[in-house]
Amino acid sequence: KMPDAVEITNFSYYMRDTYPEDYMTMEVCPEIPDTSKAVYVTGMFEGCEAMLAPAQLSLPNVVNADRMFYGCISMVNFYDMPDTNKLVTARGMFYGCSRMIVSPKIYTTGVIDFRDFFNSCQMLTTVSDLDMTAAQYTEDMFYGCSSLKNLSIVPDTLHVSLDVSDTNLTKESLLNTILNLGDPVKGAMFIFHNVEAQNDFTEDEIITYIRPAIEKGWTIECDVPLPIERTDYSWYMRNTFPTVYTTMGIAPELDISKAKYTDHMYDGCSELTRIPGTLDMSNVIHAYGMFNDCFKLTEVTFAPASIKCSMNFSDVPLSKEKVLEVFDCLGEPVDSSAGVVFTNGIYNLTQEEYDNHVVPAIEKGWNVFGIYAPKELATDFTYYLQKTYPETYASINILNMLPDTSEGVNMNYMFAGGASLSMITA
Repeated sequence: KMPDAVEITNFSYYMRDTYPEDYMTMEVCPEIPDTSKAVYVTGMFEGCEAMLAPAQLSLPNVVNADRMFYGCISMVNFYDMPDTNKLVTARGMFYGCSRMIVSPKIYTTGVIDFRDFFNSCQMLTTVSDLDMTAAQYTEDMFYGCSSLKNLSIVPDTLHVSLDVSDTNLTKESLLNTILNLGDPVKGAMFIFHNVEAQNDFTEDEIITYIRPAIEKGWTIECDVPLPIERTDYSWYMRNTFPTVYTTMGIAPELDISKAKYTDHMYDGCSELTRIPGTLDMSNVIHAYGMFNDCFKLTEVTFAPASIKCSMNFSDVPLSKEKVLEVFDCLGEPVDSSAGVVFTNGIYNLTQEEYDNHVVPAIEKGWNVFGIYAPKELATDFTYYLQKTYPETYASINILNMLPDTSEGVNMNYMFAGGASLSMITA
């Protein structure tokens, strides 16, 4: 005769109490009485060290499943439990299920206590669709889950601290989990120390996936810096608008005050005419090719004294007024090689304009190319091609806008390096 549970609603420590001499060595789960009225399944299979799989159970009334499978070190297969609608506490439910690879799907919307839920599940790789809406306690939930790669928490359901340190979460899983965090309770932290994937975070990923969580109020604790302000705008237009950047007439307005790199930021925007707002270059240390091929750009404004690294405007048809504005926005150069380049000799400045705008820049230590004092206008054309087009001189086929050379004194190596040059128009 099959032994019955002491109470139809209480299956706590059922295997230990029903089979006290055999429960630790039983490989096959015996027939279990109807559990549909069960309220308690605490420790139901605890200590069944040899059992390979539990019975499939109906648990619509279960409230407490603490330690239900505690120490079931041989169990590999677990049936889904989609009907645990009343489940409230599941502390240590799968503690020590060291051979479980994929967690069963469980209805956990009402679960308050997730402490030690998967503690010491060393082979666990995947946890899916975990609803943590009611969670209040999560200590050591994933402690010892060194193989865990894929974690899926139902979006906007986690509101309390969670630690997934020492797991093997993929970058995609880790970032999506952070992105899907709900509104945090005061002091909530998401922690992932010693998770290898964090070392591969890009700046864009940190801004896209992690910054929203921090803005909600989460504290993110890990082993790498998390710069939530974009610092690298290299190739920004090409990377952000890959199919239309070459045809855009107006760029988006951006705050680049935290930027360190703007290399090739607008490179290839050949139809661009206006960059709205003010570009604050205060922290930019490298702006190589920032305006390459911006042949129609006439409206761009910089924050005063914010330009500190080399800038090349040789492709940009700025008005003289805009050129003078650029000089006024030059701060202290980052080093003695910092220079500002304009199309050679097409800007005829008055002596007053030169003295008021260009001379102060030179006195700060800037190297100025393409702008000359009135008396020195277009007299020195040494290495003209290379100085005027330092990034593209070797590939230029037709040279337009050649300045007046009638006052030229030194033309040594004027077109040196122009390997592709086939035509010069004066």
